[in-house]
Amino acid sequence: MDISPELVSKADVTLQILADQVSSNISSYITNTILPDVRYSERLNWKAVRVLMVVSLLPQGAPPAMLARLTKYDPATITRIYDQLADCDYVYQVSNENDARSLITKITSQGQQFIDSFFAQYRCQQMNFLSHDLPQLTEDEVIDVFQVVFSLQERAENLASLTLRGRMKSMESTQFSIERFNENFDFYKTFPDFALHIICGNISTDYMTFLNRHVIKSYLKPTKLKLRELRVLGSLHYYQLPTQPSVIAKKMQMDPATVTRAVKILSQEGYLEVQDDDYDERTKRLWITNLGHSFMQTYLEKVDKALDFAEQSTGRGFSDLRKQEMLMTLLSLRERSVIFVNSKRCIRSIVA
Repeated sequence: MDISPELVSKADVTLQILADQVSSNISSYITNTILPDVRYSERLNWKAVRVLMVVSLLPQGAPPAMLARLTKYDPATITRIYDQLADCDYVYQVSNENDARSLITKITSQGQQFIDSFFAQYRCQQMNFLSHDLPQLTEDEVIDVFQVVFSLQERAENLASLTLRGRMKSMESTQFSIERFNENFDFYKTFPDFALHIICGNISTDYMTFLNRHVIKSYLKPTKLKLRELRVLGSLHYYQLPTQPSVIAKKMQMDPATVTRAVKILSQEGYLEVQDDDYDERTKRLWITNLGHSFMQTYLEKVDKALDFAEQSTGRGFSDLRKQEMLMTLLSLRERSVIFVNSKRCIRSIVA
């Protein structure tokens, strides 16, 4: 798999997009294929199930603040999810001996039964297509890919922890991931793609926290553009060719309607032009204008400046060779995640 020098030079932006796509693909697979066959799952969404899984990994329980840090969900979301889980009798709270102001959330036996049922169903579906559609990772491959992803997770988390003044906040999700991997390797060997999609979700969230704080929020403020417009424009800037909206939607894994709304605003603001397709009268092609190129070039320069500031502040950076390895790893994981999305539900299901 060849990685272009241009892609390596903008590795962090690309890695965020790839991590988001891996996470979104597996999350979609779980929502559409796994949860419908798990008893009582109709009362919970994937976010709630994920929080329950984190609680199940902590025998001593966890205060809401820790759950927020580990899942990257805001405190208000954690509170709502706790109420949902408590209504199902899957969790309960006890006093926190170390902090009288907070409570410790623990899992009940019913909650653990739900988690066990979830993974039984996940394994059933996975085995349906693993042997012929999804290349099974060897033990050494599992170790290698997680080492790369943990390294990327640490980078993204360090970036997210960096304030505008160059100070770093304490964060713990990478260390939590590594400890779970070392303590329960058999789980990661059995469900590598599931575990990787959780980590990729954290990577994407942390990258976006950094980019929003240091670049996107201030750069887009004077404009009418949002993140969706930035992504569509960035895709056109990268390809340097007139492109159909459907191609943008497929490459960026965006909803076609979302791309259409972004194109309308970008066109109105003069960042791209919409023209008839010479080969297909039913569709259009998008041409990025000089203004659009200039806008994206300035954005990418600001990203580079922010990353330079981060590396100077933290004293940590990656070589081009390391960035290439990370890009190749996440491109491979995205290919695997697409197999999950396109898989068919097996007829035999496990309901526990």
